[in-house]
Amino acid sequence: MNEWTFIPHTYDTGYLCLVEDDAARFSRNFEGGWQLGLLVARDVCKRARPGKPSESEQVRNKVSCSKFAELARVSERTVQLVYDIWQLAAEEGHCTPAEQLLPGDDDPKLSAVDVRSQEHREMWRNFYREVRQSKRSNGGARGSRNAADTLTRAKTAIHNINGLDGVGVEKQSEICRLIDELLASIQPATESNLERTELTV
Repeated sequence: MNEWTFIPHTYDTGYLCLVEDDAARFSRNFEGGWQLGLLVARDVCKRARPGKPSESEQVRNKVSCSKFAELARVSERTVQLVYDIWQLAAEEGHCTPAEQLLPGDDDPKLSAVDVRSQEHREMWRNFYREVRQSKRSNGGARGSRNAADTLTRAKTAIHNINGLDGVGVEKQSEICRLIDELLASIQPATESNLERTELTV
């Protein structure tokens, strides 16, 4: 089971309204990284493993990453990324772990600091880069290699086609050339517009 799988249960309607409001704020993206992180941290529950959900208030009144993404009309990948950035910052003591927050909560660790200051904006960027690098190391590079392998096999198969007439040979050469261009252009996936905006606000 995917660790981000929606946890089926009946939500407290008061908490659900708070989650929906936060998702709407997230989708407008008028706030900086720390503020967006708080919206996700207090509303999203990440299941560590399959099984019966915890009965704790923090779990019962939160939604899954995919549900929050649906409400905010953003990609699940973006919500996962923001959640992971927040948790990394929490590990270093800069904010409260998501598991200890509820919808509507403010983070006492952030209330005493100016999260829009240059220092804290740069801190969020650093955590962002660290999480992005980790995700690329674990999956992005492998995905690029798999695509490159597939393209290489396709080129070999096309190159080995025999018995073509003059026009066929020209088309064969053109296809191989295009495959070479694709191989040369494969790069890690670019950041979404939302993710880029988080780094500048």
